[in-house]
Amino acid sequence: EMPMNKEKLYRLGVCGIIALTTLVVIISAFSGTSATRKPKPISIEKASSAYKDAVNTLRDKTSLSMTVTQTSTTTISGDAFGEESKQTITYTDLGTPEMRGSVDQILSIGNHTISIQEVYGNNTGYFTVAGIPFSGSITQDEYLARYTPVIPITKALYGTISGQIVGNITEVHFSDPIAPEPWLAPEYATVVTGSGIAYIDSDGNLYRSDYKIAYTYNGIEFHKHFTVEITDAENVAVNLPEDPSQYTKIQ
Repeated sequence: EMPMNKEKLYRLGVCGIIALTTLVVIISAFSGTSATRKPKPISIEKASSAYKDAVNTLRDKTSLSMTVTQTSTTTISGDAFGEESKQTITYTDLGTPEMRGSVDQILSIGNHTISIQEVYGNNTGYFTVAGIPFSGSITQDEYLARYTPVIPITKALYGTISGQIVGNITEVHFSDPIAPEPWLAPEYATVVTGSGIAYIDSDGNLYRSDYKIAYTYNGIEFHKHFTVEITDAENVAVNLPEDPSQYTKIQ
């Protein structure tokens, strides 16, 4: 009986050592991750400079694709109306007369969901809403103004800017807005609350922006949240319809 008991004790001991070793490895791994992910504050000057450089780099891009998600709540006389959308937006030849654009969008209003596809080129927009195609004349500036810009956060509109480095990502935080972003709200809208975060990778590229705002206008209260993610800055293409006659022309 003694040898058997010793064998059992040996096996239990080995299992215990294995379990303890595994636990130590797991704890070490998570501890290491936590240490590298711990935010490191940076100066206002460094945060501001990092954002400025990233914005300038992005403005030089002639082609890009991005995903924009939006949630909004509009309150009128105590009644709230919700809306959600997700857009995949692609541009080519930005800054030139040959600019093209395309948008695939899923829009949800209440219990209703609508699929929308849009293509732009040669001062013409081709729109397909719930399977119904139509087209109309539209300038490049008018087309671009329809959507959330690739750079949604304007540094000059915020009273407080701070920054931190998390892993190899630089986060620039914006708070205390003096006005909503001009691409979003009318000039005389009143800010209630607002904030933004810009995410910049180790190569200095702005790859994600997160923007929240609550404002009032003409007695109506708006709460909006936008996320803009750059999904591809190269090798993108926009194809115009092969048969434009399939699109009903409208004014």
